[in-house]
Parts: sequence; C-alpha cells; structure tokens
Amino acid sequence: MRLRLLILGFGWIGALLVSLFAYTTDGFPQRISEQNREVQNALDRENWIWDINEPCLERFNFSLAQELPWWFCFIEKDAPPSFGLIGSSRMNQMTPGLIKADVLEHHVVLSIGTCGLLMDPNEVVQFGGPNPCDLKWRQAQFQFFEEVFSSEPLDFLMIEGVAPANDVAASASLARVEKIQNYTEVLIVVAPWKVPPFAPQDCLLRPFSIGTARDCRVSEDFWEAQTRDWEEFKVTVAQQFPAVLFFDPNLAYCADGVCDFLQDGKPLMRDRSHISVFGSELVAARFAEWAKIQAPEISK
Repeated sequence: MRLRLLILGFGWIGALLVSLFAYTTDGFPQRISEQNREVQNALDRENWIWDINEPCLERFNFSLAQELPWWFCFIEKDAPPSFGLIGSSRMNQMTPGLIKADVLEHHVVLSIGTCGLLMDPNEVVQFGGPNPCDLKWRQAQFQFFEEVFSSEPLDFLMIEGVAPANDVAASASLARVEKIQNYTEVLIVVAPWKVPPFAPQDCLLRPFSIGTARDCRVSEDFWEAQTRDWEEFKVTVAQQFPAVLFFDPNLAYCADGVCDFLQDGKPLMRDRSHISVFGSELVAARFAEWAKIQAPEISK
C-alpha cells in the first residue's frame, strides 16, 4: 500500500514537472496546432517584414531616413507606386493585408513615412525624448513628400485621420488636407484606430492554464470622446473638400457597439498599439467591400 502511494506520488510530481516545463516553454513545439502557430506568429514582432525594403529606400531616397528612429519605406515591387499609405505605423500596419487584396491586384502599393500627414508642420510638441515627429524632422518629411508626390501624384493615397484637440489644431489639419490633395488623384482619410486597453497576450490562455482568457471585447463607448471629436472634424473636412473619401478600418472588428479583438481564436493585435497580419487582412477585406461602393475605380 505504501509503495503504491509512493509510486502515485512520484507520478503526480512527474506530471507537475512536465506541465511546468510545457508552461515555461509555451508547450511542446512539435505538438502546437497550426492555429497556435498562427497565434504565435501574430504576436512575434520580429515577423513584421513590411516596414522597410531596399527597393523603396533606393526609389525614395530621403536624406534623413537613417537618422529617424522609425522610418517606414516599403514598396510591393520595384516599380512606380500607384497606391500609397503615407504616415505613421498606423498606416504601415495595413500594408500586408492590402498587398494581398484582390481589389489592389493592379496596383503597386507603397508604405512610407513616420508621422501623420495631418499634423501641424509648425507646432512645437514636447515628446519627452527623441522622436521622429519632432519639429525639424516633421518639417523635413513634409517637404520631402511635397517634392516627391507633387510632381508625380499617386493614383490613390490613404492617410490617417485625427481628432483635433482644439480649433487651432483643426485649422492646421484642414490646411494640410488642402495641400495633400496635390499628392494624389483620390485622397482617402482613415478614421482613428480604436486601440484596446490591454495587450493581445491578455486575450490568450497559455498551455495548461486553468480558466478562461479575459473578455477581449470592448464597448465602443470606451472611445466615445475620440469618436465624437473625429466625427465632428470629418463633417468639416467633407464640407470643405467634398472629393475626399473616408474609410473606417474599425468596422472590420466592431459591430453593434462592441469591438472584438479576438477573432477565430486569433488576436487582431500584435502589440498594444498595432494590428497583426491577421488583423491587417481583416481590415483589407473590409476595405475591398468599402471600395466597391465608395471608390469602384480602384479595382479598374
């Protein structure tokens, strides 16, 4: 009897050690399901390969590219671009999905920049440390885009929208819209992204965990102030520049007043602020549906 209890005790200890090993190593790699591989890849920031490539750096030779902490310059292939994503990482994160989208199969997609184009080029902002959107770097970027795209406009251009903090900021952004229209035949302004108040890992259970992952749905009321300010500014832009189009990427995962950042067991975010490749593909699918109605010429 004592021997049997001893054997059972060692058995339980062994099972516990195996479980602990699996937990600390995220499970046995050879047994990870394909879906889990996709989840791991989504959370691996090193797998993000759409930030910089040589064809873009050579074609768009910005003198300060090496100095800036985050300079995005990625082009689908070494050819003149026809569809541009200009701005910060919030624009760059759409790149993998749009490159794969059938609606853009006739286009060469470009992602370039590091600051939102609707920022005031003359506003002094205290970032609390070196930042690529500091005044001198911001002005240099805007001048670079003015020189490049005013002479050779893109067919379609997407930039990130803003929710201005005050009337002065709104006036500066409106002035930027007027100037940026010279860069393209069709200007598309993207609504501000709804970023969740948690990390994507918080939505997922580690192997051998007990219980359930946190609820990864967030009420749209969480962004109520941002949404209200954006909608008011959007109306002003539409009134002054009726040719400008507006695309809301949040509708790819927000419906009925709730945004769900976990779809099919996979996270839409790759970190606290940026969508994963999976999230980018969902947004691209939404864009394809939007384009059929709002900009059917994109697919021609």
